[in-house]
Amino acid sequence: MRQMADVNAAIASPDFTTVFSPLDSADAELSDRVAPRDPGVEPVILMEHLTKVYAAQPNKPALDDINLAIYPGEFVFLVGHSGSGKTTLLNTILRNVKPSSGKVLVAGQDLMRIKNRRIPFLRRQIGAVFQDYKLLPNKTAYENVAFALQCIGKPRGVIRAQVPEVLRLVGLGEQMDSLPDQLSGGEQQRVSVARAMVNRPPLLICDEPTGNLDPAISLGIMKLLERINRTGTTVIVATHDREMVDSMHRRVIALEGGRVIRDQERGGYGNYGTL
Repeated sequence: MRQMADVNAAIASPDFTTVFSPLDSADAELSDRVAPRDPGVEPVILMEHLTKVYAAQPNKPALDDINLAIYPGEFVFLVGHSGSGKTTLLNTILRNVKPSSGKVLVAGQDLMRIKNRRIPFLRRQIGAVFQDYKLLPNKTAYENVAFALQCIGKPRGVIRAQVPEVLRLVGLGEQMDSLPDQLSGGEQQRVSVARAMVNRPPLLICDEPTGNLDPAISLGIMKLLERINRTGTTVIVATHDREMVDSMHRRVIALEGGRVIRDQERGGYGNYGTL
């Protein structure tokens, strides 16, 4: 399949690291660490007794006493039934949702105390990929990715240099001038990944990134995310893709009823999220 061949060629490129890595050393992508929790390394995400209660359901917390630490360079799957709290947890990290109580630190920022004017600066350190792509329909693939840099004031010269390179490295070098409705679902998702990573954020959050894709294309997207992770980027993926979780043997955090019921270093999908 041409799409898989494009992705495989892109992530095999020796130039991949120079574009995506937020680290100073290109050699960092060669490491195969699972959780770099050396003494003195601070978590990129820390949650302590985190609770979120919505007014509409005061007796059913969306998040209930969550305690988590996610470290730089980890690849984490977030699994659970629909309504288990996965999306609320991701929106808390993005500060789209403010918790009711507890503590949450993201990239050193206290999200319980952060001022509204500082939230856009926090989000510059977080790339986000969604199930429905969220591409601007009247902009080409190039323009969708460029827009992410324009919003943070990057110079035109930087945009002209970085955008084509990032699109090429996700296998879309020949589709830069295509509108979203001229691209397949897998190609649109790769535009979304390119847009999320073009500013080289240290943290990438993905909410059901393969939910609308067939298994072969899903595999290509996961390979892309895994390679990005190997450059040093912390990756968190909320998913119902049992086969993908079981095959990758990464850290798995399972939610049920807003609580963490399992946190396994090299885990599988288990019986969570099947309903």
